[in-house]
Amino acid sequence: VVDSEEDVDVGSVSKQVALRASGSAGGGSWNFEDHKFGESPIDIFGLNVESWCSSTQTFEYNSDGTIGTYYSLWKALKKSSVPIIFSEMGCPHSHFDRDDLERKTKEGTRDWKQVEVVSRDMADSWSGFVAYTYDGPEDFVMFKGGPWDGQHVLEPTKDFENFRKELAKVTLLEDGAEEAGIRNDYSSVDSKFLPRQCSDVESELMGLGVRLFNDDEIRSY
Repeated sequence: VVDSEEDVDVGSVSKQVALRASGSAGGGSWNFEDHKFGESPIDIFGLNVESWCSSTQTFEYNSDGTIGTYYSLWKALKKSSVPIIFSEMGCPHSHFDRDDLERKTKEGTRDWKQVEVVSRDMADSWSGFVAYTYDGPEDFVMFKGGPWDGQHVLEPTKDFENFRKELAKVTLLEDGAEEAGIRNDYSSVDSKFLPRQCSDVESELMGLGVRLFNDDEIRSY
């Protein structure tokens, strides 16, 4: 897993990540582009990213007009032959819109617009993400309440509601998408890269004996 913060030269770092990874055999390097899946000494590559810290950011450009962090990562890693994910994704609350006093909130509520970017614009080479975080450093949490005793149910924050809203936009809806006002245009993405239906994933997990909870039933641990 590699960490990448917003002030890092992502273009330079991600290019090195794309071409080299420490190999388990002999401690050498591994060229992702020259080997097929299964031949690499790693099974999946995770990148921690704390960028997307502005509500004016886009896939192509950061809020200051420089090349977008996510675009740089996508461009540098798109030829990787191993699955790549964002193993931690989310800007610190204290950093979100910090230079935009008109948009900044006291809580630093994130808009999570990068969810659609990863699921759509980067879908040809990225396999997903882990939203950071359910529990962890206060600057990243999406739930509140407690006490943390494994029994009490936590309360979702506005931050989580934004995340859930953005996640819903990239869920493949069979009917009613237009009526619901949800943009669902995947015309530019190969069908094999489209996200699976949440209901299908839930059924598969439950079939494996995994117990699932609604967000209003998640207990602390």
